Amino acid sequence: MLMREPSGNDASTIGRVSFFDFFYRDDRSIVERELFPRALREGHAERDIRVRHQQTGDPMWMMCSVVLLRDSYGNPSGYAAIGRDVTEWKRTEDQLREASRRKDESIEALRHIADSMPQIIWSAGPDGRVDYYNRRWYELVGSQSPSSADAGGWHPALHPEDRQSSYDLWMKSVRKGTPFEMEYRFKFTRGDDYRWYLGRALPLRDDSGAIVRWYGTSTDIHDRKMAESELAESRARLRAALDASVTGTFRWDILTNVIDSDKNLGRLLGLASGASALSLPEFFQVVHADDRERVVDACRRCAEQGADFQEEFRVVWPDGTVRWLFDKGKTVLGTDGRPRSMAGACVDVTERREKEEALLAADRQKDEFLGMLAHELRNPLAPIIYSVAALERQMPAPEAKRPLEIISRQARRMTRIVDDLLDVSRVTQGKISLKRERLDIASIVGIAAEVSRAIMDARGHRLDVRVPGTPVPVSGDAVRLGQVFENLLSNAAKYTPPGGSVTVTVEREGSNAIVRVRDTGVGISPEVLPRIFDLFVQADTTLDRSEGGLGIGLTLVSRLTHMHGGVVEARSDGPGLGAEFLVRLPIEADTVGTGHEGSRDGGGVVRRRRYLIVDDNVDSAESLRLLLEMRGHKAHVVHDGRFAAEAAREFQPDIVLLDIGLPGMDGYQVVRQFRSAPDLATLMIVATTGYGRLEDKLRCLAAGFDQHIAKPLDVEDIEALEPAG
Repeated sequence: MLMREPSGNDASTIGRVSFFDFFYRDDRSIVERELFPRALREGHAERDIRVRHQQTGDPMWMMCSVVLLRDSYGNPSGYAAIGRDVTEWKRTEDQLREASRRKDESIEALRHIADSMPQIIWSAGPDGRVDYYNRRWYELVGSQSPSSADAGGWHPALHPEDRQSSYDLWMKSVRKGTPFEMEYRFKFTRGDDYRWYLGRALPLRDDSGAIVRWYGTSTDIHDRKMAESELAESRARLRAALDASVTGTFRWDILTNVIDSDKNLGRLLGLASGASALSLPEFFQVVHADDRERVVDACRRCAEQGADFQEEFRVVWPDGTVRWLFDKGKTVLGTDGRPRSMAGACVDVTERREKEEALLAADRQKDEFLGMLAHELRNPLAPIIYSVAALERQMPAPEAKRPLEIISRQARRMTRIVDDLLDVSRVTQGKISLKRERLDIASIVGIAAEVSRAIMDARGHRLDVRVPGTPVPVSGDAVRLGQVFENLLSNAAKYTPPGGSVTVTVEREGSNAIVRVRDTGVGISPEVLPRIFDLFVQADTTLDRSEGGLGIGLTLVSRLTHMHGGVVEARSDGPGLGAEFLVRLPIEADTVGTGHEGSRDGGGVVRRRRYLIVDDNVDSAESLRLLLEMRGHKAHVVHDGRFAAEAAREFQPDIVLLDIGLPGMDGYQVVRQFRSAPDLATLMIVATTGYGRLEDKLRCLAAGFDQHIAKPLDVEDIEALEPAG
C-alpha cells in the first residue's frame, strides 16, 4: 500500500512496497496530479491506468481507485488505493470502438457507391416507410434536399394506373416479408414522358429473423421495354407472314439431335397435328428414300464441320403423298468453336418443281424435235448443195449459172436458218458467230430484194428498190445481213394488203449507212410499237393470218443488227397507215474495194487429198464424192458402218468423213473401232451429221472424233481440214 500525506509530505513508501512501482513512468504523473488531488477534494477518485505486471513485466490495464482517509477528528490522514485488472475489458472496448469506426466508414462508402449508381437506390424501415434515397432520385425529381424522402415520396411520380397496384404489392411484401418486384412507370418533371422502371426490394433480418430494414432499387428499363414491344410486334408480323406463306421454322440441337419446330413445319412434314418436336432420325425417316443419303450427308457436314444446310428434297407423308421441300439452315457455333445448334426455315416447292420438270420435259422435247427436224432438213439439203456445186463447175454458160446461183444461195440460207432453229436462246442472246468481211450494203439489199420478189409478185405488190450508184461499204456477215433485210421485206409483204407498195432505199448519212423499208400496209398500233422487236410479239391483225410467222423474225432483225454495231427502229403513224423500218449501220472506211456479196474466191491452190465418205444417204454421199473428185480429190463411199474399217485399210484415206446415223454400226461405234486399231487410230475422223446441237458436238468429240461439221458440208471447209502428221 502506497500512501501520501494530505499535506503533501512524501509518504510514497509504507513498509517495503512503493505504490508508484506499479505504474509506467509516463502514467505516474496522472496518479500524482489527477487521482490524489481529486480524492483530496472529493474523497474518492477512479481511473484506468496502465501498469506493469510485477512478475512478467507485461503491460496491463488497472482500474485504480483512491480513497481519502481521515482521522478521528475528520482530518485527512492518508489515502487508500485499490487496483482492479480491466485489461480484457479495455481490449473489448477498443475492438468495439474500432468496429464502430469501420462501420461508419463502410456506411459512408456505401452511400458514395449508391450515389454514383445510375439506378435509384432507396431503403425503408421495417414498416415500409422510405427513409433514404440516393443522389439519383434527387436529380430526377429536381431537388437537392432529402426533405421529400418520406413514405409517399415516390407515389406522385408514378403513373396513375400504377399507383394503387404498386402500393398494394409493396405493402403485401412488407406484411409477409417477401421480396418485392414490379414494373411501373415514373414521370419526374413536367414535360417528360413516362418511363418504365423495374422496382426490386429485399428485407434485411437480424439473428432472430425479424426484419430490421428494406433495401431496394428502381432501374430504368424503358428502352428494353420498347425494344421488347417492337420485337413482339415484329414477331407477330413474322409469324403472320410465315403462316400466310406456310413457311416452317425449326431449331436443331446438334448435341441432343432434337428438332423443335413450329406447326407449319409439322404440316410440311406431314406430322400429326400439334407435334412440335422430333428427333433427327425421325426426320430422316420422313425424307424420301432416294434423297435420304444426300440429306444425311448434308446434316453430317453441319454437325461435324459447322457447314450451313441448304437442300431441296422430297418427303413422304403417312398417306403416301410426296412433296418437295426447300430447307435452309444456319449453323451456330458454341464458345468452344464447335457446332451446337442450327436455326432455319423450310418451304414447300412442289408446285415450282413440277413446273420446272414440265418445262424441262418440254424443253427436251423441243430440242429433240428441232434436232430431228434439222437432221431431216439437212440430209436433203446436202445433196442439193453438192449437186449444184458440181453443176456450177460443169456448166459455165451464164443462162445456166443464174438459176444455179439462186438454188445454191437459197439452200445455204436454209441451212443457216435451220441452225438458228436449234437454239432460239442462242439467237436472242447474241451468240451467233459472224463471218465478217467488207461488203457493199447496196448489193446485200439488192440480193434480199431479189429473193423477196417472188412473194411480192404473188401478192401483187409493187417493189421499188433505190440504191446509190457508188458502193456503201460496211463490215459484216453477208448471210446474216441478208437475213435482216429479207425478214424486213417478208414482213412488209405479209402485212401489206394485196396491191400495195414496198419501197427500199439505201443512202449515206454521215458515217452511217441507212436502209429504209417502207410499206403501205396495216401499220402498227402505239401499244405494240414499243414491243415490236420482242420475241414472239406480232401485230394484232386478222389480215392473211396464214402468212403469219412465229414472231421471231423482227427479233432476229434487232439482234443481228446490234451484232453488226447498228440499230433498227420501227415507225408507224398507227393502224392502217403503213410502217417504216430503219436500219443504221456504221460505214467501213474506203481503203479497200468491196467484195462480192459474201462469195468466196476459190482460186487458191488446194492440196489434193483422199477422202473416205461413210454415209447411208446415197444421194448425199455420191454427190459429195462427185464434187470432191471434180475438184481434183480422190473419194470413196461406204454406206454401212460395218465396212468402214475394211474400206479405210484398202483406200488409205487422209480424212474420214463419218456420218453418225449408220445402219449396222453407228458412227460412235465406228470411231471407237478406228481408235482401238493401231493402223487406223491416227486417222483424222470428222463427224458429218445433220445433228448440230452443242450436246451433239460435245458427244462426238468425247467419242473420239477430231471435229464435228453439221450437214450440208461446205467443200471449202473440207479442203481446209489439216490431218495430223
